[in-house]
Amino acid sequence: MLPPKSLDELKARIAARQIQVPEKLQRVLEHMLANPADVAFGTTRHLATICNVSNATISRTAGALGFDDFKALKEICRHEIRRYRE
Repeated sequence: MLPPKSLDELKARIAARQIQVPEKLQRVLEHMLANPADVAFGTTRHLATICNVSNATISRTAGALGFDDFKALKEICRHEIRRYRE
């Protein structure tokens, strides 16, 4: 699966049930969609603390969404935030 190019595309995939993840990853995903700045400007450790999961779960979430790593997921969130500022 190719990674989504935007948070809107990610939301559409989730709505179409193209992406299904275990409960812990779901918790991270829900927080990420509600608070993209936490992903865009935070660390895996910070996000893990907020979501009450391990750092590895944060990395697994990025992989489950089709990204090579957490950094690629951060870039999508940063792009989303920049888009709203324009």
